[in-house]
Amino acid sequence: MKFSSEWSVARLKDVIVDMQPGFAQRPGEEDGSIGQIRTHNVSPDGQITLNGLKRVTPSEAEAKKYLLEPGDIIFNNTNSEEWVGKTALYELEEPLAFSNHMTRIRANKALIMPTFLARYLHFLWSIGFSKTRAKRWVSQAGIDQKELASFKLPLPALPEQHRIVDILKHLDDMRLQRRNALGKAKKLPAALFYEMFGDPITNLRGYKKKRLDHLGQLDRGISKNRPRDASFLFGGPYPFIQTGDVTSSDGWITEYAQTYSDAGVAQSRLWPTGTLCITIAANIAKTGILTFDACFPDSIVGFTPNKAVTAEYVMFAMNLYQGLLEAQAPQAAQKNINLQVLRSLQFPVPPREIQDKFSQIIKEFSQHIQSKQRDIASLNQLYDCIKVEAFCGELSSDWREQNKQSIEKATRKKGKLVKRPSKKVTITEVVPEERPWLRRQYRRWLLDHLSKIQGFVYKALREWKGTLIPSEDLDEFMGRSFQIEHLEDANDQIKRALNQLAGLGLIAKISIPNQAGEYVTGYRGLREDELTQVSDRQFLARG
Repeated sequence: MKFSSEWSVARLKDVIVDMQPGFAQRPGEEDGSIGQIRTHNVSPDGQITLNGLKRVTPSEAEAKKYLLEPGDIIFNNTNSEEWVGKTALYELEEPLAFSNHMTRIRANKALIMPTFLARYLHFLWSIGFSKTRAKRWVSQAGIDQKELASFKLPLPALPEQHRIVDILKHLDDMRLQRRNALGKAKKLPAALFYEMFGDPITNLRGYKKKRLDHLGQLDRGISKNRPRDASFLFGGPYPFIQTGDVTSSDGWITEYAQTYSDAGVAQSRLWPTGTLCITIAANIAKTGILTFDACFPDSIVGFTPNKAVTAEYVMFAMNLYQGLLEAQAPQAAQKNINLQVLRSLQFPVPPREIQDKFSQIIKEFSQHIQSKQRDIASLNQLYDCIKVEAFCGELSSDWREQNKQSIEKATRKKGKLVKRPSKKVTITEVVPEERPWLRRQYRRWLLDHLSKIQGFVYKALREWKGTLIPSEDLDEFMGRSFQIEHLEDANDQIKRALNQLAGLGLIAKISIPNQAGEYVTGYRGLREDELTQVSDRQFLARG
């Protein structure tokens, strides 16, 4: 990406008046009086979120030094490689503090708008540039003040900065309005269910109840082959869905990331379109209806209704039972319920004609929701393209031509403060050169001294070739990688082994957001560029 030749280019240190990292919370200070912004309080959208806000009690000197003011910029200086560099503009009136993993930046407003600077720094994170400037350690990456201060950035005249920010804010507002409208629309089917059937748990309308296994066929998915991730099972024409596909489906499963071959489907079972899928491990009683024939593993149960009920009715009723089932589920390394619990659930059975009416409305409404989701996805793609145009100067080129006089005046004023470089700046994402795996002797020693279960888990994670595995989806990793039927307390042992391997520095343990926007733990094998600090320093020094 090249900046406009009509723009000045500066380093961050030249356009700010202050750069201050925060302070670490001392042990036992979780219930203080001042909120403290931490890494999870900057969202992937570049917004401040107060979810999970921790409170601390800073000293008088710390409060004076580390409190945030409206217009401050918060930069995430230390995090996993995927998240280091997230940035947000602080616009709250409440004076919050910030942790040592965050850096507060105060812009020189005579040169650059805080909003423009915050958006640009977050843009650098979104295109993957920030992580190329980070020093890497096991499971963590950091951008120090010296490196951050050297970041190059475009410096259009203030009037043009205002123009760019206004356009991006208008698009942000559009995206927010559509997301909010979609969120409200998604609540309507549940409200309609209540209106037509009431609460199935209390059953105040007095419908006759039947066990779920008397209302249709209920069976677990199948994956007989060991190991379950054998390559010959995959890559064919048969969709293979997993728990993540169900939990993110919003009721109708329309996408899949994996397929079975003929050999894969031969050791599994192909379920027909219209099957209700119910998760029974990690994510308890999450539901989705197949919109295509598909296979799935034994962490998912398939329900095929008989003539007494519709799949849509059972799905929305099950959604109301979900909280109770999750609370009752035994938890080892992950929650799970057995098939007998589902089979014995008592469901009210309303008249079939009412169920049919509900199902028809819901199917039509689902198509409307999917259309709105596609519109939002298209708008997000457009927004990403416009951000690139905004920060390279193309977006405002016509406006710049029409407002030459005001821009020239602002440029002359700015020129007294910042010297304009004569060359263009190109931002590229760089990857360190490939490095030999496990060259260092101490890593060999660690591998030789792993326990049997640690060795199994380490080898399995290596075979997943860097795939990131969220803790909430560990059932898929466990089910496809281990013969866990023959391992007592398998879930506990595997989860414990993952944490031990992360502590030894042999795998990466990071924080990632799930579909609900909540941060969960994830595991993956180390990447080549995470194995040596000396080579990393040499790579970073080359710029």
